[in-house]
Amino acid sequence: MKCKLLFLLFILLYAVHTDAQILNGGFEAWGSGEPSYWLSNNVNEPNITLTPITQSTIAYSGSYSVKGEVVTYEVNGQTATYSPILQSGNQSVLGFPYNGKPDRISGY
Repeated sequence: MKCKLLFLLFILLYAVHTDAQILNGGFEAWGSGEPSYWLSNNVNEPNITLTPITQSTIAYSGSYSVKGEVVTYEVNGQTATYSPILQSGNQSVLGFPYNGKPDRISGY
C-alpha cells in the first residue's frame, strides 16, 4: 500500500512539473512559406515582397529551423532595413495558453 502511494505521488509531481508544449516549437511544419502556428512579419503584396523569416535546413534537431535576417529594400531612392519578427499564434490569437510558472525557458 505504501509503495502504491509513493508511486501515485511521483506521478502527480511529474505531471505538475512537465514543460508546456509550444506548437511547432522545432519549426518542422511549414505552409505557404510560413512556420505553422507562428505569425511572422513577412510581406507578400503586389507592389512589395519582404521575407525576413525563411525556412532553413540548418537545424539543431529535426530537419528544419527558422531563419530570421534583416533585409534591405529601397524607398524613393533611399535604402531601408526591415527586421524579422516572429510570434507564436496566428492573426486572431497571439501566443499560447500556459498557466504554470516554468523553471526555465531555453532554445537554440
